[in-house]
Amino acid sequence: MSCAFYLDEVDRKAPLPFQGRFLKYRLLRQMLNTAASLPSGPQRAAVDDAFMSSLQLQATDVNRLFEETALQLAASGTTDEKRHKSSFSHLFKLPSVLSKGKHGHSSLNPNAPSEKELADKAYWCREFAQINAVVLRKLLEHHDAMLGSTTGRSLLQACWDDNAGCGTQKCMGAAFLHSPLLAELQALESRVREDTAAATQSALVQERFRCKTPSRKAWSSTGWIRRKVSMLVAHSMGKAAAV
Repeated sequence: MSCAFYLDEVDRKAPLPFQGRFLKYRLLRQMLNTAASLPSGPQRAAVDDAFMSSLQLQATDVNRLFEETALQLAASGTTDEKRHKSSFSHLFKLPSVLSKGKHGHSSLNPNAPSEKELADKAYWCREFAQINAVVLRKLLEHHDAMLGSTTGRSLLQACWDDNAGCGTQKCMGAAFLHSPLLAELQALESRVREDTAAATQSALVQERFRCKTPSRKAWSSTGWIRRKVSMLVAHSMGKAAAV
């Protein structure tokens, strides 16, 4: 599957706010094809500059969306972690019953995302950054190969080094390539999924214990049956003695 078709498939599956916000691979590749078809000269240089400008603007937009979403998720994850401060709390109580509402939301903040929503958003935020990183690298590699240039390689190296210069090209905001927020999102996703699995297991254990422990009503019914059986046995023994 080509990169363009793969991006189309990912974009269809992506939730908001990531849907429609990936790098426009088809458009940028078409600009490269146009530049490569032109002879060296001012017209080719103009199309090349337009390609670089469009790529930088799109990469900056991707980076802005990634950082804003990642910071919001990190803040939500910190709040959620404080609610489950004790490392053994999930073994003795049901978070879904004691600290969550009907749909798994915090009872203190009903608008807060559920644990599953938090993990899913963290996953998609990482996917958004990593897929765009691959697309960016591919486009810059195609640029250099098709136009016989080293500008793309220099720009990509500058994206990885915040202190590096980009020559005549303006450096793009591409922290999504190496941001520490990527590791935080992965840790957040793993912790939330582990907590959810532990809570589910604890819920199953408690449900089994509840089913095995007779209720007060059950104990009363059992006592009544025992008394009834004792009366029947005594009555039978009395009849036998009379005979």
